Amino acid sequence: MPRSAQDIDREIDDLHLLVAGVSRGSGGGTTGATGPTGPTGPTGPAGGPTGVTGVTGPSGAVGATGPTGPTGSGVTGVTGVTGVTGAIGATGATGPTGPTGSGVTGVTGATGPTGSGVTGVTGVTGASGATGPTGPTGPTGVTGVTGPTGPTGVTGATPSGAVQEIRITVGTATVSSSTSIPANAFIISAELDVTTPYSSGGTLQVGQTGTTNLLMQTTDNDAQVSNLYSVWQDTAWGSSSLPVLVTVSGAPAAGVAACIVRFVAAALS
Repeated sequence: MPRSAQDIDREIDDLHLLVAGVSRGSGGGTTGATGPTGPTGPTGPAGGPTGVTGVTGPSGAVGATGPTGPTGSGVTGVTGVTGVTGAIGATGATGPTGPTGSGVTGVTGATGPTGSGVTGVTGVTGASGATGPTGPTGPTGVTGVTGPTGPTGVTGATPSGAVQEIRITVGTATVSSSTSIPANAFIISAELDVTTPYSSGGTLQVGQTGTTNLLMQTTDNDAQVSNLYSVWQDTAWGSSSLPVLVTVSGAPAAGVAACIVRFVAAALS
C-alpha cells in the first residue's frame, strides 16, 4: 500500500532518534534505551511475493555512522556452473625453412680391369650308364571302331569249263532263281531235295520259261516223300540267258524242297 509524506517524515524522525539511541512511544513520550538484540529468528520460507515498491521519499540528513555490526555468517552460496571453454586460438605462422646443406660429392673411383683367365680344357665324357630294366607292358588300348565295308570287287570272269551251281529254296508256289544261266551253257545235273513232304496232289518240275520240264519232269521225283532226287544229264540251255524255273502244281498246302542245278558256261574242246 503506498505511504504518505507524513509517514515518510515520521520514519525519518524515527531514524534520527534511533541514531541518538532513543525512540518515541505511541503517546509521544521518550522511549527508553533499546534492550539487547535477541537472537536472530529462523529464516522464513522463501518464495513470498515481492511487495510493490513505494514512492521514494526525499533524502534525509546524513546521520552519524553507527557502530559496525557483527560480521554476518550466512551460508556460502552454491558454486556457479563452469562456463564453456573458449575457442582455440589460431595457430601461429610457420617459421621460414632453413637453408639446404651443400656438401661436395666425392669423385667416382676408376673401374678395375676385366679378368682374362684362360678357359679350362673340357673334361672327358663319362661312360654311359647301364640301361635300366624294361618297364612292364602297359594295358592293351581300346579296340578302334571297325571301318566301313569297302565296295564289292568286280566279279572275275568265269573260266571256261568251270562248274557253277544255282540253289533255290522252294515252297508251295512256283519260284525262279535270282541268277540266270548264260546262253549256250550246258546243264550237268538237276536235283530236288524234298525236306518236308508236299500235300497230296502237289507236283514239282524244273526247267525254264517256255520249257518248264527241260531239266526234271514230275515223274522224276515224288513230292510226297522226303528224299534227294537227281537227274544227271548233258542238256543245252539254249541261246537265251534265263533263270531256273521250279513249277509247283496241285496247290499243295504244305511242303519244302531245295532245287540245285549245276552247269558249265562253255565246254572246252
